[in-house]
Amino acid sequence: MPSSLARGAAKDGHTAMSGACMWPILQHHEPDDFVLATGETHSVRSFVEVAVRRFGKEIFREG
Repeated sequence: MPSSLARGAAKDGHTAMSGACMWPILQHHEPDDFVLATGETHSVRSFVEVAVRRFGKEIFREG
C-alpha cells in the first residue's frame, strides 16, 4: 500500500480494524482471495478523482 494511503487510513481510525481483520487472513493455511471493506460505497469516478488529486492533477470530462 502506498504510504500516502496508509497515512490516510491511520487518520481515519481504521488501523485497528484493519489489523483485526488481517489476523484471521494471516492464519489461513491456503492461499485465497479476501476483501476488507468499510461498508461505505464510492463510485469509480470519485475514486479516480481523489487519486488524481493526490498527484496534483485535474480531470476534464466532456459529454
